[in-house]
Amino acid sequence: MPVKEDLYEEIHKAYEETLRKNRDTFREEYGVEASMQKLVQDGARTGSMVKSLSFQRRDAYSLYQDLSKLRADNKDMRKAFIKEKLSVFDIFIIVSDQYSGRPDDLFFEVYDKLYQGFYRMTVTGCFCDGEESFYVLTDKYRHTYRLYVQSELEYRRHLNRRAVGRRHGESDAPVCPGITVLDFAFAQGEEIGLHLERAYVNDGISPAGLDTVLKAGDHVRLEYDLSGPVTAVFEWFGYVKTDLAKEKLIGYFNRRFRG
Repeated sequence: MPVKEDLYEEIHKAYEETLRKNRDTFREEYGVEASMQKLVQDGARTGSMVKSLSFQRRDAYSLYQDLSKLRADNKDMRKAFIKEKLSVFDIFIIVSDQYSGRPDDLFFEVYDKLYQGFYRMTVTGCFCDGEESFYVLTDKYRHTYRLYVQSELEYRRHLNRRAVGRRHGESDAPVCPGITVLDFAFAQGEEIGLHLERAYVNDGISPAGLDTVLKAGDHVRLEYDLSGPVTAVFEWFGYVKTDLAKEKLIGYFNRRFRG
């Protein structure tokens, strides 16, 4: 049976609902992403110096952190999920290491066109997220986005931080009582769950079983390699309780056998 008070699952559902309600804005063919891709590719220097521009979905862990900053009550997570306050996507603009200036400079070369374009993209803030800084972009429909403009080297470091830094179930990312270690991994992000190698609960020196049921206050350290092979196997269906984790496993195996 699904865990009823699974905060991460509630956040995931609210996020998916937001994407569904605004699907026209986020369509790849002609939405915000397509508009930004065209402007960057058409730029005199950005077209050759920008290696990639990608829109990445937010995971439940990072959304929870934002909700915590808004002092949202755990019982009202879905109500607190407001598009004007929570960024719906992370945008990464990766600039060639051969570019001699600041990566941000290339973005601001096309900023005027973004602002004057159909979606009226506007920089409404600049923040530091640990070791990385990002801009907040807001479109005319009041959706917000976190924009990271990084060199190729900075982006590689970003990926390594995700893969090596490990996620912890600290006070700002609480463990929901009754879920398993594997449920917790998928709550941090689909790729983290699919690539999970080992997990340690509290101060344990030996890996915990993926079906270990967590209690309030537990600390979980996950070890995974996003650049390595997927580690998910069919047996994992017996280790999860939340609908979110089951959905991600079903999606992965469907893609694997259809491909």
